[in-house]
Amino acid sequence: MSLETFSIFYYGHDVASDQTSLDFSEGGGELQASITIGDYSLTELLEEVKQQMDTVGGQEYTVQVDRSTRIVTISAPGTFELLVDTGSRKDSTVFTLLGFTGSDLTGSTSYTGTLPCGSEYSPQFILQDHVATSNNQEFVDPSVSVSASGQEIEVVRFGSQRFLECSIRFSTDLPQPKLGPIENNPTGISDLVTFMEFAISKQKIEYMANRSDPETFEKLRLESTSTSQTGTGYRLKELFGQGLPGYFDTGILKFRKVI
Repeated sequence: MSLETFSIFYYGHDVASDQTSLDFSEGGGELQASITIGDYSLTELLEEVKQQMDTVGGQEYTVQVDRSTRIVTISAPGTFELLVDTGSRKDSTVFTLLGFTGSDLTGSTSYTGTLPCGSEYSPQFILQDHVATSNNQEFVDPSVSVSASGQEIEVVRFGSQRFLECSIRFSTDLPQPKLGPIENNPTGISDLVTFMEFAISKQKIEYMANRSDPETFEKLRLESTSTSQTGTGYRLKELFGQGLPGYFDTGILKFRKVI
């Protein structure tokens, strides 16, 4: 199915060993929530933060994000403090990843970060060679047995998987005319490189086919590229053959949908 909208990807929400600490207080001293090291999508990271704060604290916390800005808000029924600056484990804090920086946040039941959580990549052109996950399904490890007569067929399978296919085309740093089909981005190529370097690490990504509708998204993981069947490498092809030096194409990218 061809797209008619510009898309966007959210990424970079994995938690490393130096990003696990969330120190806070409910008025009776420091509480220490610990985020499990791992591969998260934006949505999954917020769920993990809530779970760990609920486990350590005495309140039920709400951790939400404005999906247009990726700005996170943490709230609770009663007053609490986020020890952004004075937490005893600030050297391994997750607050920076969540977008909370600066001084401790005190005296309220709700706090909103100042920076977006994670990163985003916006292709400059509508995704090409697009096949939606709804139209792209494969069985997992299928085996097909055919009787000697050829009349009976048995398919043994272990579930199914859905895939998104697309190519990111016409990425460029070159200035674009107003109202042209390619969006202006003076760092278009480096933005694409940063996104692809993350994608080939095989970590989770959130994909919105229509960036104007960020509430509708799918969780994906890169399955393969035009140059790597394992999805652990990529090559950007400059479009010399089309008379477009300075414009780049990823070739076909295949993403597996993550449930």
